[in-house]
Amino acid sequence: SLILAMLILISVAWPLQKAEWGEGLPPLILLILTGAALAFILNKRLPPILCHALAVALGAFIILILATLVTPGQGFLSRMINLFWEIGIWIYAVQSGEIQGGNIEFIILLLGLFWTMGYMTVWQVLRHHQWWATVLPAGMVLMLTLYNLPEDFYFYFAIYLALSFLLIAHITIGRRQEQWQKSYIPLSTPLRFFHLTFVLVFILVGVLIAWEIPSINAAPLSSAINRLGAPWSFVEYQFG
Repeated sequence: SLILAMLILISVAWPLQKAEWGEGLPPLILLILTGAALAFILNKRLPPILCHALAVALGAFIILILATLVTPGQGFLSRMINLFWEIGIWIYAVQSGEIQGGNIEFIILLLGLFWTMGYMTVWQVLRHHQWWATVLPAGMVLMLTLYNLPEDFYFYFAIYLALSFLLIAHITIGRRQEQWQKSYIPLSTPLRFFHLTFVLVFILVGVLIAWEIPSINAAPLSSAINRLGAPWSFVEYQFG
């Protein structure tokens, strides 16, 4: 489950990284894996509130360091000062209703988003065995990303869809088997065979859908993406 969840997030981050949004954008995949590793280490070792507080603090520190490194300046301290100055100017411009180009601010937004997704995905999978916490946020981010990318990038949506089918099937069947074991229902060979067949059919459907999407007229997908583009247009306006 964890591997599939990470692959889903990578399939979302990869087109964004490949499109080179944000000058000097740090590697989002590395940030996702770092947040995921933190959730894996903290899971069931500390109270949830303390885990989340540590994740927020460490995430903010890492994002601050990465944002400082991509900020123009002669040295690290100079870059950090310029970073806070840039953020202050951008906040003032937003409050004044002006359009202020915010490359650094946009990078910070992306870093915070993918850190949160990496951490919460592993937390939900390990702690609650939930697939929606991975599939739904990742799908929304991918659709909003594709809103401003050429149709050639729609192939990543096919990859995301296939991986999502696999994750849903894996978690759903794993839950069902746990329920049967708790109810002392023996897992006979025919029952195991039925489960295996169900998984294979589910995977086949996902792969077929993913295979056909690139060859289908992109207009329906484009229409769906455009309808989801309003929030992204607001982000574009705010960040220039």
